Amino acid sequence: MVENVGHQSVGLRSTNRRSPVLRSLKRRLTRFIRFVTISTKAYYGGKCRSPICWTEIDESQITGPEIIQEMTDKIHHIRDNLLAARSQHKNYADKRRKPLEFQIDDLVLLKVSPWKRVVRFGKKGNLAPRYVGPFKILERIGKVA
Repeated sequence: MVENVGHQSVGLRSTNRRSPVLRSLKRRLTRFIRFVTISTKAYYGGKCRSPICWTEIDESQITGPEIIQEMTDKIHHIRDNLLAARSQHKNYADKRRKPLEFQIDDLVLLKVSPWKRVVRFGKKGNLAPRYVGPFKILERIGKVA
């Protein structure tokens, strides 16, 4: 029988260089600090549980189609929770979103793609402009164009 073993250690923070008393105390204490191994049962107060389904290791495991059905049910439950969280976030964001419209004679900034920024504006890296402009809108084609 293999027993799960955990490791415990104790450490002291580095002390101030100007304090010889603390340095000597740290030196004396760190000489006797050792890694102490303790059993998992003693540390956690029970047997170790496996990460799959969090069932005890000694229990008889479900085999065959029953475990597959249990796993697919859990996967569907997790997927439903993720979809619900995503829809809640989308509804929250959509309620606060304002429609974007421009009028003639408005000033706008244009976002520049990274490659065109390097070629056209002569600066490379982080100092290159992210937006260029401002440009005046002369004619309206659509709501945002």
